[in-house]
Amino acid sequence: MDHIFDISQLRELLNESSREIQENISSSTIDFGTKSLLDSIAQQNHYVLSGIIEYLENK
Repeated sequence: MDHIFDISQLRELLNESSREIQENISSSTIDFGTKSLLDSIAQQNHYVLSGIIEYLENK
């Protein structure tokens, strides 16, 4: 992984990672309930990390 030098790179990494996670969940063969749970966890993590990044951007 490359070094991150500014907050915008961190946001880009988060967005790319979240997109990849969502794609992996969608293409998985696990049951619907588990997919829903994983999707919810991924969305919550993205929300929290986005908030932290926004805080750092405004600092």
